[in-house]
Amino acid sequence: CRSAADARRGGSVGANGCGVELACVKARLAQFRPTLRARLADTEGAQQVVFALAVAGDEASRAAKLGELRARRGEDASRAVGEAYAETSRLDRGYALPLLSLALPALKGLSQPRRDALVADVAQVVEADRKVTLAEFVLATLLRQQLREGAGNPIPTRYRALGEVDGELRTVLSLVAHAALADTALAYAKGAEYLSLNVREPVPPEDLSTARVGEALERLRVLAPLAKPRVIKACLEVASADGIITLAQAELTRMVAATLDCPLPPVLATLDPATLQ
Repeated sequence: CRSAADARRGGSVGANGCGVELACVKARLAQFRPTLRARLADTEGAQQVVFALAVAGDEASRAAKLGELRARRGEDASRAVGEAYAETSRLDRGYALPLLSLALPALKGLSQPRRDALVADVAQVVEADRKVTLAEFVLATLLRQQLREGAGNPIPTRYRALGEVDGELRTVLSLVAHAALADTALAYAKGAEYLSLNVREPVPPEDLSTARVGEALERLRVLAPLAKPRVIKACLEVASADGIITLAQAELTRMVAATLDCPLPPVLATLDPATLQ
C-alpha cells in the first residue's frame, strides 16, 4: 500500500483497482488484533464491527447510539458492540472503510432479509444523536450499496449521456469539493471542466442534504456503464486539485464508485488510510 505522498506523485487511474485493493486490504488485516480478525470472519462478529463503526463519536453521541442499538437488538448485542468498539477505536479513523471491506465477505453470507435489517438498523443508529456526519453517511451508504438486493448484478441503464444527469453530477462533485482543505471552488471547477458541465460553481454546502446526495447517487447508478468511469475520474480530479487527497475525499470517491458499481482507481485503492488527512 502507498502513502498519500506517493499518490500525489501520480499513478494510474484507468486500470481496474479491485485486485490491488484486495491485496492491500488483506495486508491491513494482518495488522489487527487476533480478536478483531476473528470478528471479521464471522457473520455475527462482522455485524458487531459495523455497528462499532456506526457508534463512533463523542461520549454523548455514543451513548445515544448504543441506546438505539439496545432498543433494536437487545442488551447482549449492545454489550458485544461495546466490546468491538473498544478494539476498533484504537485504530486510526482512516481504517473505518478498510474494516468495512474486510467485514463484507461475512456480511454477504447473510440472507437478504437479515442484510436489509442490518442496513436499516445501522441507518437508525447513526441518526440516534440527531445528526449524521459525513463519515457516517459514507458508512451507511456503502453498506446499503454492498448489501442491497441484486448487488453485484448488472444495473439497468436509464441515462445514456452525462448531459442527462448534469445536476446530479454537480451535486456529487460539490460534495467531494467541499471536503478539500483549500479552495473548494477551484477543486469543483477541475471536475466540472473534465465533464464539461455548464455550471462551474459548486452547490453551497448548506444545500447538500443527505436526501439530495442520496437521490443524485441513485440516478447516477443507472447511468450507462461506459460513462461511469468518467464520473469516478472527475471525482478524482476534484480530490487531487490542490495536490492533497483528504481522507473525506477518498472515502466519498469510494462511496461513489461503490454506488455506480465501478472499480476504484488504483491510485485510491492502494492508499494507506493512516497517511490521509
